[in-house]
Amino acid sequence: MTRPSEDSSVQALSLPALRVEALCAREMYRFSRRHPRYLLAALGLYGASVPRWRALQGARVGFCFLQLVDDVLDGDRAVVGEPLDWVDALLTRLEAERGGEEDVATMLGRVFLAELRDEGARADALQLVRTMRRDRVRVRERQELDAAALRAHHRDTFRLSVDLMLHTARAEVRALDAPSLLDAFGWCSAMRDLREDLDKGLFNVPAEVARAVRAESADPWDAEALVGSGAGRQWLVAEHGRARVLLSQTGAELAALGDRPGVALLRLFHRSIEGFWTKRLPRRLPFLRAPARVRESLSGAPP
Repeated sequence: MTRPSEDSSVQALSLPALRVEALCAREMYRFSRRHPRYLLAALGLYGASVPRWRALQGARVGFCFLQLVDDVLDGDRAVVGEPLDWVDALLTRLEAERGGEEDVATMLGRVFLAELRDEGARADALQLVRTMRRDRVRVRERQELDAAALRAHHRDTFRLSVDLMLHTARAEVRALDAPSLLDAFGWCSAMRDLREDLDKGLFNVPAEVARAVRAESADPWDAEALVGSGAGRQWLVAEHGRARVLLSQTGAELAALGDRPGVALLRLFHRSIEGFWTKRLPRRLPFLRAPARVRESLSGAPP
C-alpha cells in the first residue's frame, strides 16, 4: 500500500495538480513572449523537475507567482486600478488563507505558500512581496535613493528570493552562506534593466550620481544622457569594477561550501552573472571594454 507521504502517480496527476500545472504553463508562456530570458528560466525549471516532479512543484509555482506579482508592479501586466491596491488586496487574501476572490495570482500564491515547509519560509514569501511593492512606491514618488539605501534594498530582495528558491529546492544552504552573490545579483539586475527601468520611472541610480550628472546639465532619468555624461560613465565603470570583486568573492564563498545540496544552483547563477559581466554588458556599453589603466583613470566615480 502506498503511504500518504510518498509521491504516487495518482497524487502527481490529480485534478487540482493538473490545474496548477496548466496555470504555470500558461504564465510561463506569457512571460516568455515578453522576453526570451523567461523561456530559458522555464526550460531550466522544467528540466530540473523531470526527476523530481512533485518535489519541485513549489519551485515552479513560486516562480510563476512571484514573476506575476513583479509584472503587475512593473506595469508589464495590466490590472484594474492601481497596482499597489491590487497587491495589497492579494496580500490580504493570502494572509486570510481562505475565502475572497480566486484569481490566478491568489490561486498560485495559496499553492506556493502551502508548498513551503515551515512558517518562516511562508513569512519570507509574504515579506518578499512587500519588498517588491517598494519599487512601485519608488516609481509613483520618483524616489532617488542613495547608494547605501539602494544596495540594502537589492540585498533584501535577493536574500528573500534566493532563500525561497533554495527552500523549494530542498537545499541545505541559504542565501547568507554566499553574501557576495546577493550583492552581485543586485548589481546585475540594476545594470541589465537600467534603460528599461528608467523608462518605467524606476531609478536604480544612486542619488549621489544623479546630483553629479545634473551638475553637467544632463538629465539622469534619461538613459542616453546618463550614459553619455562623465559622471554617469564613471559610475558605470566603478560598478563594473565592484562587480568583479563581488564575483571573485562569490567564487571563494561557494568553494568553501563544497558540494552541499543547493550549492550547484548557486554556482549556476554565479556563472550566469559572470557571463553578463564578461560579455553581455560590455556589448551594450563598449567603453567597459577599455584597458584596465583607462578604466582606473575613470573610476574616481561617485559611489
